[in-house]
Amino acid sequence: MHAQQHRCRQRDLPLEFKDPFLPKASPYFSVLIVNFNAGPYVQTALDSLAAQTFRDFEVILLDNASQDGSADRLDTAGLPAFQLLEQPENLGFAAGNNRAAEAASGTFLALLNPDAAAEPDWLKNVAAGIQR
Repeated sequence: MHAQQHRCRQRDLPLEFKDPFLPKASPYFSVLIVNFNAGPYVQTALDSLAAQTFRDFEVILLDNASQDGSADRLDTAGLPAFQLLEQPENLGFAAGNNRAAEAASGTFLALLNPDAAAEPDWLKNVAAGIQR
């Protein structure tokens, strides 16, 4: 009973004070990437996420019926959690993000284009802004 009460108090503390050893129901961020024929650029986006200083996130990559095989060449090493959603037909960008959001378990959603690279402190800075 005491441990359960401790967990409740921990959830109310700012992010930087949460106990990393307590079980978590979900990551802080779900980073959504909608890919359509982004070729080598999507790997650059994933590599930039693997280099994030803030580690409490998952990546959900929705492949929007790419024809270039980019979804088959993904290296997800270094990512805390990764999920690939493969669509048999192109949903478009907005619907692709909506579909990826349905699969997300994070507290907050962050969108990253497949041809973008996030700075290493991107998620850390966003989390700090949320806490203000």
